[in-house]
Amino acid sequence: MQGTWYGAEVKRVLPGSPAELAGIRQGDFILKVNGERPLDQLHFLFLASGGPCELEFRTRGGQVRRVLLDSDGGSGPGIEFSELLFDGIRTCENHCVFCFLRQLPRGLRPSLYLRDDDYRLSLLWGNFITLTNLRESDWRRIERHRMSPLRVSVHALVPDVRARLMGNPKAGRINEDLDRLVESGITVHAQIVLLRGWNDGDILDDTLEGLFRRWPAVRSCGVVPAVYTRWRKCLPSPPRDPEWSRRVLAQVTSFARGCMKKVRYPFVWAADEFYLMAGEPVPQAGWYRDFPQYENGIGLIADFRRSARIWARKRGMFQGAGAAKTPSSAAPSQPEFLVVTGKMAFPEISGLVQKYVDCEERRIKVVEVENVFFGPEVGAAGLLTGQDVAGAILSMARRGEIELSKTKGILLPDACLKEGENLFLDGLTVQDLEAIVGVKVFVLKAEASQLLDFLHGARC
Repeated sequence: MQGTWYGAEVKRVLPGSPAELAGIRQGDFILKVNGERPLDQLHFLFLASGGPCELEFRTRGGQVRRVLLDSDGGSGPGIEFSELLFDGIRTCENHCVFCFLRQLPRGLRPSLYLRDDDYRLSLLWGNFITLTNLRESDWRRIERHRMSPLRVSVHALVPDVRARLMGNPKAGRINEDLDRLVESGITVHAQIVLLRGWNDGDILDDTLEGLFRRWPAVRSCGVVPAVYTRWRKCLPSPPRDPEWSRRVLAQVTSFARGCMKKVRYPFVWAADEFYLMAGEPVPQAGWYRDFPQYENGIGLIADFRRSARIWARKRGMFQGAGAAKTPSSAAPSQPEFLVVTGKMAFPEISGLVQKYVDCEERRIKVVEVENVFFGPEVGAAGLLTGQDVAGAILSMARRGEIELSKTKGILLPDACLKEGENLFLDGLTVQDLEAIVGVKVFVLKAEASQLLDFLHGARC
């Protein structure tokens, strides 16, 4: 729309704020700040904070006005926008051979097909970016505004290996791009999606060494396995297996111990999935230090266990004292509450419930939902669909394991749903699930304390 900047719509003006005093109202469109068009909320705050500025905006009635905005008081301009990004989201230009989103079938909620690769979302939400779609103006803004830290999908530092992995010749510039970030004072958290026969073995050693040479600017590295859904017919690499997972764990752990000797910080961590696949014990929470790769699925199990221990200590359950008795191997005759989870977290959730809750008295059953929709290699609870959850519960009822009419509730982790909404990946809602199985659904945060509080609460 000529004369406006897409997305810079004012959603709310805080009472008594500089924006309200300047005459800005809900529904207005911000056009320029000191003659410069803001690209997103971060850019707007950079331009409008710290002193008087000229604000050009279009009113709901279509009039263009200019006012003086003085937000020098430290509280900020006082404007909330309808969108985070005013110029639209930057999408991915790569064709990665392992891309999960390219393995999705049709018919899922539309937002799942958007392959974002936006450096601003890396700063704000912890998304990983590839750096391949940055324009020179983007680089200058990153440097000018010190947009740090950024999370970068590296995968390999050998240029031709990374270019082939990502299907983009620009990806081969990774060393130059990392060096530019380092020289600009930007902190980087790196990611390696590992594929057998592509970037493991010697290539992985080379990548880790190259990243660690840039320490402490490159602050951490996470190694995660490529995951393939059943919709992917031609796999670019063999699926992960226990033997390969053990080799990767040994390689990553050895490198991390070497880093500990040099800088007293592990620097690199393997994803929880490697430990589960290899059958190896997951390290204690202290190994993950400040959990710099938490958004990458690294350290979740250790943090879950730590939160359970903290919950137990607060209730005087030291070394089992005061804890619920361990239930017998026989399942309750009729569970009243079903705790839903995926294959990956099932042993952890089961162990937690058995350790801290009397399952027979409380009539609780942990349900491992097989991911039929995406396939057996996908075990994360966050990738369960509504139809798979419903199917698992209905199958239990048909086998006579539960009576739905006597079931009081289904406990569902919020990771299964779109953030801020009650929508599963396949478009089913929580209300749809309740209608299908005829049981009330309780959505809980995927935290040990939340689950334990519920199971020990009055509802049980």
